[in-house]
Amino acid sequence: MKVKLAHPLFIKMLTASARAIDNRAVIPILSGIHIEVHDDTLDMIATNHELTIIHHLKPNNEKTEDVPTLQILEDGAVVAPAKLLLDITRRMKADSLEITTDHHQNITLTQGDLSYQIHGMNPEEYPLPPTFEESTEVRLESEAFRELLDKVSFAASRDESRPVLKGVRLMQEGKKLIATATDSHRLAESNMTLTTDEVVLKEPIILPAKHIPDIIALLSEEKETVYLQTDLRTLALKGQTFDLFLRLLNGTYPDTRMIIPKTGKSIVETDREPLLQALERALVIAQYNRNQTVRLTADEGTIMLYTVHPELGTFSEPLSGSTPQGEALSIWFNGQYLLDALKHLKQDRIVFWFNGALSPFVVKEKAADHILHLIVPVKTH
Repeated sequence: MKVKLAHPLFIKMLTASARAIDNRAVIPILSGIHIEVHDDTLDMIATNHELTIIHHLKPNNEKTEDVPTLQILEDGAVVAPAKLLLDITRRMKADSLEITTDHHQNITLTQGDLSYQIHGMNPEEYPLPPTFEESTEVRLESEAFRELLDKVSFAASRDESRPVLKGVRLMQEGKKLIATATDSHRLAESNMTLTTDEVVLKEPIILPAKHIPDIIALLSEEKETVYLQTDLRTLALKGQTFDLFLRLLNGTYPDTRMIIPKTGKSIVETDREPLLQALERALVIAQYNRNQTVRLTADEGTIMLYTVHPELGTFSEPLSGSTPQGEALSIWFNGQYLLDALKHLKQDRIVFWFNGALSPFVVKEKAADHILHLIVPVKTH
């Protein structure tokens, strides 16, 4: 194998692919990145058996800092030790980089008089990318899908005792793609509109939440569209420059539709940013409580936030709001949960749906129904 390419592009591909590398891998070959040049394309593959990322780079007429994007001089393949290759390339100059390999899997990286030679591994021992039978794929706007996952993934559980809740559920209802995450104490749900009402997800699928940041990072680079495909065991996302394969979680996700109220007995409206800032102030004390408990009281156009710690003291702050429906109420909840929810809402005006001090409540944007958060209150004595 022999190629010349722009150093910034190579390190960008390496950094993105390395997200699928497990540096604690028991099998040595899985600590490497498979680099192959064939059919006028450079492919970079990384996998940990759960997540597989494939980057594609083709020659074109564009240049990066006056350096040709890619020149293929000889086909070939090798598996390079990922961490070592990253450490080396990060210390090389932003200039044209030449990479060559020999029949003994030795890899030479050259920039002018600068040269590294490292030992690679046999590419024939590297696991093949996942494959599945032909299935329907759907075109997604990259930015919309990235936002969909980002708005809900934070609410997924970290509890090993309920592995299915450590994922984000995707399900299709007509032309809506709905994402849901919950840890049983809070829930986040959002949806986006598909370009077709053809059934792509015959059943709900569960994406491991720990790999959602990897998907989001890739989608941030893909500015236009991606294609989603699944066989209910593996999720495939395909863009112009990458393919991603993710092993889905097994199990039955709880039917969360039964617990989300359609409205509230008491409805409270307020501005998002002042409430967010007040919550941050309350959590200075509330963070030392067992459940970071904060109390919200709403009555006649005023919202009062309050918290107390028996050894540290108290906090209270009034905020303006309105109660267009229902009676005055007082409810205790985990302040960090509400803060997380507010950070993932974008509009200035938000609304609460309350159904009593002991029932889960909804917080959402007043003028939008595509995203909502549900929080279970905390019982106090």
